[in-house]
Amino acid sequence: MAYSTKEEIRIAWNEISETELPSATITKAIQKADGDIDGFLDCKYTTPFSPVPSIINGISMDIALFYCKLWKDPRMVVDEDGKLEMNYKIALGKLEAIQDGKMNVPGVSQRQLCSSTRENHTPVFGEDGLLSAKLDEDLEDDIEDSR
Repeated sequence: MAYSTKEEIRIAWNEISETELPSATITKAIQKADGDIDGFLDCKYTTPFSPVPSIINGISMDIALFYCKLWKDPRMVVDEDGKLEMNYKIALGKLEAIQDGKMNVPGVSQRQLCSSTRENHTPVFGEDGLLSAKLDEDLEDDIEDSR
């Protein structure tokens, strides 16, 4: 399940037409954006999200729209007011904040798969028990000769 839709991207881009931006390009941008989101958050949450929380939908839209405009014409990501690039950076900032635990995805429980701790762990140092190994006499001679 995609985190945003082609229709949402078209609306966000002021109703851009199919001829101006093919659906395949939008689908690819959404998949890339959703992959970015899952990559950031898979450590804290079970991904993919289903149902899609509104914060994830918004992040997906901002990142996918950025990719669409970047792929259509790289000059488009530098718009007059800088809003597109700013929204992209804000979306990445939200992902980093969620990943770092400074922000949560409302209504979704976290998982603790990627955190590790050394609490209640005592490292063991020392010599391993002797192994009973018998070397071939020729191998022993070869070892002694090489020294």
